[in-house]
Amino acid sequence: MAKEDLIPMSQRSKEEVKKIASKGGVNSGKARRNKAMLRDCLQILMEKKMLDENGKKITGAEALSVEVFQKALAGDMKAWELLRDTAGQKPVDKVEQTNTNITIDFGDLDDDQGTE
Repeated sequence: MAKEDLIPMSQRSKEEVKKIASKGGVNSGKARRNKAMLRDCLQILMEKKMLDENGKKITGAEALSVEVFQKALAGDMKAWELLRDTAGQKPVDKVEQTNTNITIDFGDLDDDQGTE
């Protein structure tokens, strides 16, 4: 669809706007349900017990932690950042604001000065 074919919502009929909004609401609900399902599946996998290479039972979260830790030790900076942030050592992104007062001296200007 070309950009010039787009019609602003303000130029559409109330019925058309309502129909478009309804479609958006339905699709938003589908997306939320899919995200919730994915979150639930990942939670189940993280809690699931499995055997590590030594035959010890560990959870999926523990297995992932070991894998990420090994990648970080091998020099993977993204893995290192993930571990750092998850451990609660993420640097705080702060922007410091300072109030600076600026005074401009215009001298003895009158309101009618410069108008002739």
